[in-house]
Amino acid sequence: MSDSIQKISPWNTAYAGLVLGWDWLKTEKFLAFLNHIPLLLKTVKRSPRSKLEDLVLCLMTGVESLGQINSALRYDRGLILAVGREALADQSLLSQTLDAFDPRSLAKLRSSMVQMISERSRTLARIEQRRDTVLDLDITDLRCSARCEGAPKGRTTAKHGSTVRQLSLVYNHRFRESLDAFLHTGNTNSAAPLEQIVIYLGAQLRLGPARARKDHLAVGFRLWLRQEAVLADAAGGYRVVAKGLSTKRAANRARALEAGDWKPVGATQDIHELPRIHHHEPP
Repeated sequence: MSDSIQKISPWNTAYAGLVLGWDWLKTEKFLAFLNHIPLLLKTVKRSPRSKLEDLVLCLMTGVESLGQINSALRYDRGLILAVGREALADQSLLSQTLDAFDPRSLAKLRSSMVQMISERSRTLARIEQRRDTVLDLDITDLRCSARCEGAPKGRTTAKHGSTVRQLSLVYNHRFRESLDAFLHTGNTNSAAPLEQIVIYLGAQLRLGPARARKDHLAVGFRLWLRQEAVLADAAGGYRVVAKGLSTKRAANRARALEAGDWKPVGATQDIHELPRIHHHEPP
């Protein structure tokens, strides 16, 4: 029995679920946009498309740095064979591929992704059908090397003193679908890019004015009240649900409420709805 296990184990993989997802991506031609990204790379054994596919595969496995590719993936024979490869590109080759991106190739990558999302997104189809839709906009930090562009010691929930960049995501929880992502410098204030992102989404993804004020933007960014008003105007009338910037003010308000003022929304959560602010003059 031990001999048979020893013979089989080199072909096992920890990414069996990924293999199924990868085959579906290829079948549905979700990776076809990689053919149209202009990269100044020579082809010896691998085409630029093959290198880009390997990059996507590495991201799907959850690697956090290029250094993990050689140690974690290149020798996973089960994964390599299951995705139809003789071998995966090594760390240095994928690093060269990333270095080959320039403003032109990045612009083409984004436009190709926007086109694919516009054609296939169930979230956008739901909005066009005038059905109630919630888009969640949130920002998170990405730890990275101090040598990365735009990576100072910034606003982060990671280890103190870490260099980070900020990533804004536009997400629909109903379909578990991401509509877009935006990268910012590590010291970007969470509310700073929000209005520009909403305007960009309206232009690129054809998010027209809200129908009968049913559609919501659930914003994970912390906003002042006047920023909410500006954002609602920029969002074409969508309702904006946002966190307040002052946690101290919210805590003081919560302590002043009576027990009967709270409404349970879960086993461990209660909410209190504040009176609607119909008009707010900026300070």
